[in-house]
Amino acid sequence: MPGKEAHAEKYRKVNDYDIKKLSISAEHGEDIDLRMMFSQLHVYEDIYSNNVSGVIIIKDTVNLISNLPINGREKVKFSFITPGLDGVPAEKEATVYKVDEIVRTQGQRGQLYKLFFTTEEKITNEYTKVSKSYTGKISKMVEDILGEYLPSAELVTNRGTAEVHRFIMPRWSPFKCINWLAGRAESQEKPTQSNYLFYEDMDGYHFSDLGFLFDQEPKAKYTYNPISGHQVYGTEGPEFSDLNKAFYNATGFRVTSAFDTLNRLDEGMYASTLTTHDITKKKFETYTYDYKAEFGNTNHMYGNPLTSGTDMLHGRVDTKFHYQPKQDKQHTEGVDPDNLKYENWFLSRKSLLVQAHGQKIEIEIPGNSSLRVGDVIDFSYADMKELTKESSEYIEKTFSGYYLISAIHHMMEGEHYRCNLELIRDSRYEEIPVSSSLSSRSDSSAFAGGGN
Repeated sequence: MPGKEAHAEKYRKVNDYDIKKLSISAEHGEDIDLRMMFSQLHVYEDIYSNNVSGVIIIKDTVNLISNLPINGREKVKFSFITPGLDGVPAEKEATVYKVDEIVRTQGQRGQLYKLFFTTEEKITNEYTKVSKSYTGKISKMVEDILGEYLPSAELVTNRGTAEVHRFIMPRWSPFKCINWLAGRAESQEKPTQSNYLFYEDMDGYHFSDLGFLFDQEPKAKYTYNPISGHQVYGTEGPEFSDLNKAFYNATGFRVTSAFDTLNRLDEGMYASTLTTHDITKKKFETYTYDYKAEFGNTNHMYGNPLTSGTDMLHGRVDTKFHYQPKQDKQHTEGVDPDNLKYENWFLSRKSLLVQAHGQKIEIEIPGNSSLRVGDVIDFSYADMKELTKESSEYIEKTFSGYYLISAIHHMMEGEHYRCNLELIRDSRYEEIPVSSSLSSRSDSSAFAGGGN
């Protein structure tokens, strides 16, 4: 049973897991063990969210709500691991911020309810305001803001940025300041790579550009084989090779975004124009962005663009216009006279963030506590061709390949631990072919319902 140490070191069945700790405590109270009271545990990580969050569904027969009591400032501690995996358990300490959906059980001898939690830094962020001037690189500003205003936040990754700036934060929350700075950050390795994000995973906080994340080696390889994916083994278990194969077999798969041309046009992914007005010099300047021309200047998951080389939408810089005012010599010491430099990041960031979702899929896998948002995985599933050649020929090429994990939903219920992964990438596994590979003879019979 999850929570017991007897099999903590050995993976015995698909979806196996071990909860090392799941507790709640009032401000001045001892930890109350919830492992025998919880019905479900959900933990959410997302690279587009500043904080880890989650929900615990409690089956309460001792009236914790009144007797602890639970009123929204309690600490939740949890730690779980997939047995047999190397590494430390996934663990967090969080704060309860809401109780919802309280329902009495049959017989009125207990109650079910949901405890919503998030990390303490989220709470602190809401009542903390930053009103201060910062000078230097944006990556250093992020480090300084966290160190001064959210010292409990462990910054695991802080990718260096280019350019020296001076910004005055106008009584914003720390996270709002950092998100605003992320929107203006440029990679020191590739200055046009302006796709920084600030997020938290189970290990801590990360300030990183998507180009760096896309450039990682895959942490795991999954295949989609629904026939064997739901197999659950008994106490003795199968041969390890079979169990290991099932562990890396996705049990669900769907494409959530293949392409959206109208959205790409509206967001300026293909091409756009920026006009700046310097209110000091009374001078207008115009800059343009073209996806095809700029593709090679940033890191991508693959070297194959989302569009064909002959796509007529390339270079249509009139598609999207932007206007931004600026002020030369806004600050006179320690920074470049052009402090904002919209031309360096504004258009490229808008395009790069849309590119990041160029292909998006979701898969469900047996629970894997070692995965984190920001990791890369390798995913493949079979084509629909008739099996007459080598098996390697039958990997579907449009949606197979490397993906970045953009969100993880950890789901623990009873004896089962599953992960729902949202996967994104900004380029294609193979380039778009110049001609169709469909055979006119075979396709005409297929579309005509040629089974008669």
